Amino acid sequence: MQPLDAAYRVTERLWWGMNVRGIVLLVALLMVVRLWVARHAGLLFDEPYYWLWSRHLAAGYYDHPPMVALWIKLGTVLLGDSVLGIRIVFLVNILAVTAAAYALGRVLFDRRTAEHAALWTNTLPVIGIAGMMATPDGPSVLFWTLALLAYALLARTERGAWWLAVGVLAGLGAASKYTNLFLGPGILLSLLIDPRLRRWLLTPWLWAGGVMAVLVFLPVILWNAGHDWASFRFQFGRVAETAFNPIDLVALVVTQPLIFNPLAAVFAVIAIAMVFRPGAADRPELSLLLATSVPLVVFILFQSTHGAVLQHWLVPVFPALTVAAVAVAGKLPDDARYLRRIRTDVVPVALVAALVIFAYVTTPADRYFPGKDPVDSMRGWPAFADGIEALREKAGAAWVGTAQYETTGELSFELRDKAPVVPVTERARYSFAPAPDPALLAEPGLLVVRTVTDLTPFHACFARLTLLGTLNRTGTTTVVDSFNAYLTEGPAPDLAARGCDR
Repeated sequence: MQPLDAAYRVTERLWWGMNVRGIVLLVALLMVVRLWVARHAGLLFDEPYYWLWSRHLAAGYYDHPPMVALWIKLGTVLLGDSVLGIRIVFLVNILAVTAAAYALGRVLFDRRTAEHAALWTNTLPVIGIAGMMATPDGPSVLFWTLALLAYALLARTERGAWWLAVGVLAGLGAASKYTNLFLGPGILLSLLIDPRLRRWLLTPWLWAGGVMAVLVFLPVILWNAGHDWASFRFQFGRVAETAFNPIDLVALVVTQPLIFNPLAAVFAVIAIAMVFRPGAADRPELSLLLATSVPLVVFILFQSTHGAVLQHWLVPVFPALTVAAVAVAGKLPDDARYLRRIRTDVVPVALVAALVIFAYVTTPADRYFPGKDPVDSMRGWPAFADGIEALREKAGAAWVGTAQYETTGELSFELRDKAPVVPVTERARYSFAPAPDPALLAEPGLLVVRTVTDLTPFHACFARLTLLGTLNRTGTTTVVDSFNAYLTEGPAPDLAARGCDR
């Protein structure tokens, strides 16, 4: 036996042969690390924006359904308006998704598949790293996976009452993120292609589940109906918004294995191929996992050829793909030496990637890397807010005005106990909150806008703007963003209602 082969035998026993106690211990250790990272990493600009939502709970918001706000509200009730308070429920959610992946593997396959599915899911970059952030993707992936678990239990037990659970969980997923609406067509596709499940199309249980999903999602629909369908128009209005362009499709295809785990992606591809291979032993189970994912995958692929897409939009299907990948990886023959080596390295590669990223976002490590800092949106906000507050006090301004939603969210969070922050543009985004007091706006304010901003709209809604200075938001060594600060006087009478958008 070659020395390298002997080393792989050892690592295979360590990582692929890990027992359940080892898996639980590793997951627990990762949770401790994530808690520390979540406490010390700056907020991504979307997170304080969603935190603003949580201060005014509603059945819908301009950008998304309400679940993210509800989760943040729960966290801040427990731990206060802090970085960890905003993120704590999403950190616990990583464990919930891990448990759901375990249950899905146990129902469809066996105990060992379930254990490895839990471990691989917990270490997926897009779940184990990005999942710490307070975004709609956390509840989206959880409720998609739980709904799929209920569907798997239906297939295993043939008890129609499971359709009610599928409907409730699918409705909660749609109330988390609109992409979860594609789970319904995915389940329908699964029913059509699997002869064992097709009979449910003719039973009232399926339709009862659909009614449950609609009832759970109904508050979001009613909120949109009462707000000129704002959220639906914002999200669905982007479908095929530009002419055909394959650039974003290429970027999507290249980045998905990276945020999934490039080694685990090998087995996901094999699982997809096995669905089309006649006589595959696990074909029905793999078909259930993969067919339910097809509509969302097809839509995102299509959208990437007609408009920009974000790389994490496919994350709801990742736990299902992980279970399928583990099921394939667990049945490798002894002579599949290279695939066995890839299987062994899935978790170590994920752990190394996680530790590197955790160190990068929580330390001044960006000074050692040339070019643009990929997480610069998380850096420098507390110091920048301190500079804004010092300038506000010096100028005698009563409030701080903002012109970009990310600036609104970050400054609102950092100045929450110091000064009111008023967004003076995109007022439709803030319909969840009471309009600002005109008496407050009549007092001098400090308008903070990026240095490249066209001031024409602001001159139209203030009688006078006086430049007080320029403030920079910095990373460790470089300027990330520059803002001008203006003293405002003489607001337009409809500023509180319309803002500076004309």
